[in-house]
This record gives sequence, structure tokens and C-alpha cells, in this order.
Amino acid sequence: MKLISGIFLFLLPLVSAMPVLDAELATPAKNETAAERSLKTMAAKALNNTLATLDADVEAAKKAGLKPNCTRETLEWRQEFGSMAKDDRKAYTAAVACLMAKPNRTPKNISTGARSRFDDFIVTHVLQTPFVHDSATFLPWHRWYLYIYEVSLRKECGTGNGPNMSTPRRPPPSSTAMPTP
Repeated sequence: MKLISGIFLFLLPLVSAMPVLDAELATPAKNETAAERSLKTMAAKALNNTLATLDADVEAAKKAGLKPNCTRETLEWRQEFGSMAKDDRKAYTAAVACLMAKPNRTPKNISTGARSRFDDFIVTHVLQTPFVHDSATFLPWHRWYLYIYEVSLRKECGTGNGPNMSTPRRPPPSSTAMPTP
């Protein structure tokens, strides 16, 4: 069971980074390329396989008399901001505003610019940039950073599911859409 949990924890960042759930993954979008369709299909399969593995792990834990910590109900999903329900967008925005209103924890000798709890995250990122960017720790560090940010939103301000910013819901405007002078 530890192996299955380990595999699931390895796949969780990949699954949680997906912008939409399985039903929407199967629906082709307008002007979608074959590569985009293929990627959506692979993402849907990965999600379904991961959830099947999770379900099997939960059942094995129950049969062993253990209470599973990670279930479908306890998973945290990230969605693209525009795909989030209106109430979820408002809750997330309110939580960010809440962090902005809380006093900072960064000592003045580290940064005199941090004025709020939200600023603490900015200072941390700025100070770590020379060590994290252009290194092998780039992706794991940023996953940890977002995790800590979401935990802070949840514990300090009541919500924590931040939006997935990696995949835009709408494609960027093409250069041909711009008016010519």
C-alpha cells in the first residue's frame, strides 16, 4: 500500500495541475490541434488510472482496518480561474485579500519591503530565485511553494484551492486578431 500511495503522491502534482476534470477533457474545443486532443486524452487516462489506483488503495486500507487519509473526497483540485465556479473565484480572491491584510512575518533584517503575509510569499520567491531558477530544483521547489501558499490560505483565511495558472482556458489572441494600423 505504501508503494501505491507513493506512486499516487508522485502523480498528484501532475493530476492537480490539470485545468478541468475528466468529462471536460474528452470534449474537443474549437480549433483544437491533434496534439492538444492527444494530450487531453492522455491526461484523462492518467486521471482515470490515478483515481482507480486511489480507490484500490482506499479499499485496501479499509480491509486492513485502517482509515485512509487520501480519498476522492479529500483531494484538492486546481482549476483554471475562468473555469472555477463564481463562488469559488470570490472565495479565492477574498482569501488572497485576507493574506494581504494580515501582518507580515518576514523579519525586517531580511526584507524591509514585506508589509503583509502575502508579501512574505513574494519576498520568499524573490530571495530564492537565484538558487531555484536555472536549477534541477525548479519544479519541486515551486510545487512546495504553491503547497505552502495554499496551506496558508486555508489555515489563515479559510480557503486554499488556488487556481491552476499553467493552462489558460482561452487561447491567447493570435497576431492576426490584432488590428493593423
